[in-house]
Amino acid sequence: MEPDRARQYKARSSAERVNSNLKDNHGGRTLRVRGASKVMTHLMFGVVVVSAEALIRLL
Repeated sequence: MEPDRARQYKARSSAERVNSNLKDNHGGRTLRVRGASKVMTHLMFGVVVVSAEALIRLL
């Protein structure tokens, strides 16, 4: 694989891992709210948790 393609593939796979983690472990797959603002709030809380877990792993 060419170096530029390898960098792009690596970046995409890390984003896919985060999306998968959000869906499988933090309620991104099944939402029980209606309305765009409520859905966005629900998903952003999941993103905050994913980010906090990543920061804790760095320590």
